[in-house]
Amino acid sequence: RTRYIHTPRYKAERAARRALSGRYRNRSTNDPSIAGISLNTGNTTPLLFNGRLLCLKEDSPPMAVDPHTLETIGEWDFRGQMKAKTFTAHPKLDLATGELIAFSYEARGDATDDIAVFIFDRRGRLKREWWFKSPVISMMHDMAVTDRHIILPTTGMTTSRERLDAGLIHWTYDRTMPCHVAILPRDGKGDVRWFHGTPEQAMLLHTTNARTEG
Repeated sequence: RTRYIHTPRYKAERAARRALSGRYRNRSTNDPSIAGISLNTGNTTPLLFNGRLLCLKEDSPPMAVDPHTLETIGEWDFRGQMKAKTFTAHPKLDLATGELIAFSYEARGDATDDIAVFIFDRRGRLKREWWFKSPVISMMHDMAVTDRHIILPTTGMTTSRERLDAGLIHWTYDRTMPCHVAILPRDGKGDVRWFHGTPEQAMLLHTTNARTEG
């Protein structure tokens, strides 16, 4: 079967029978009729977790869908446990522990430098959470995990409040912005460590594997 995900944005545009959203991920360019509603599209990655089909778009919380009927349930905040405004489209399932490891960038809203990292157990209970600042505001599309660590790379796609206020699309590419990589211990015993790269930007968008050595 296929179904459209009935997000608030989808329902508003279907009722209006026209597009209401403006420049990509820039709320200030939207039609006034959708001011304040979620712009979630839930159209990047489907993930089956704890009896729900989560449809993910990294600028919003997950959209929950019934895995049997494909009916839309609505935005999912893990029963109030997730306070961030965004959720990565590429979380990682640890098949050994059943844990779901995920993160949020721009976690307090558009053009904020806040990152949140979460570990949920196999029953969807929040097991561990970190909040910290990024040295740059960038699109952080993917992550990597090992049995001991969580790895978060920044990219050269950046934004700013000034950019959004000017009515531009959310992102621009800055080849001079160094890549930064955050590494966190999964057991929570230790602080986040940032490793800083050179201005030659490596555009790391997707990860395949990672491992901890030594």
